[in-house]
Amino acid sequence: TLKHTQKARAQAMASFEDMIRSIKPVTRVVVGAPLAFAALMALHVVSPYTLILDYSAVFGGLELWRLVTSLFFLGGFSLNFILLLFFMGQHSQSLENKGFLASTSPTADYVFMLIVCAVPMLIVAFFLNLYMLGMSMAFVIVYVYCRKYPDEVISFWGIPLRRSYLPWAMLALMVLTGGSPVIGLVGIVAGHLYWYLTDGYLKNTGAPLISTPAA
Repeated sequence: TLKHTQKARAQAMASFEDMIRSIKPVTRVVVGAPLAFAALMALHVVSPYTLILDYSAVFGGLELWRLVTSLFFLGGFSLNFILLLFFMGQHSQSLENKGFLASTSPTADYVFMLIVCAVPMLIVAFFLNLYMLGMSMAFVIVYVYCRKYPDEVISFWGIPLRRSYLPWAMLALMVLTGGSPVIGLVGIVAGHLYWYLTDGYLKNTGAPLISTPAA
């Protein structure tokens, strides 16, 4: 009946809203931005060229948004897009949930992590002529979480795997499917740099070399 249909729709909408609320705020941006970019491209609302990192446009045309959009641009909808977004979203949510347990402001710490990692990636992109850093950012998020919880055992395509090996398994899969390892390595190096300056340095000296600025 019409009444039952309306009730089912209302329940489905409520479930969808509950799911969205359960996603942490930074993860909503991390996952939502690539989805929004891909959707806008599919609808021909924006050109991918306006989202990529083009330093001539950044410096010559003051198109500063490219410094941000390029970090979360994964291209258009594809199988590769779905897989990357899945790993990115899963590990981003995990980072927000338990990646900064000792912190009184985990959201601020996570944002600080993304900024710290973005800086070397943007610098490297200038010299290597990299235009899309969304894949590098995905590797950053996966790598940092895997360094925090290296001994967790996961299933990677049905193969039991220690989480510490996941970034390298993803990199190997990228190469086997014909991709370049450079973009993934950029993210791994940036993620390792952040981990060393915070958790790694903390373990060695008792204090991190860098920390989230106080509000």
